[in-house]
Amino acid sequence: MLAILKAHLKMKSKYQIKNNAAVALNSYRVEQVQALYGLSRSKVFELIREGQVTSASLSSPGKSRGVRLISRESLDELISASITTSNKEGQE
Repeated sequence: MLAILKAHLKMKSKYQIKNNAAVALNSYRVEQVQALYGLSRSKVFELIREGQVTSASLSSPGKSRGVRLISRESLDELISASITTSNKEGQE
């Protein structure tokens, strides 16, 4: 667990230094979501595609590749909703 947190802090600080964007403070890159939440890359993109989490793609004009940032708030809401649903199912 400690290794995951260290990796998260290392990735996040690199991103903040390079871009110095406020959005980075409340967002994770796909790799960070994978490490922190134990999700596969395809599952992360499935959640984005289904609209279950909010994301933004940042890229330079004329470039086809960029950085995908996923809202930490939307991930927290998804988890809270899952916990609530699980608790209700267990009470029945």
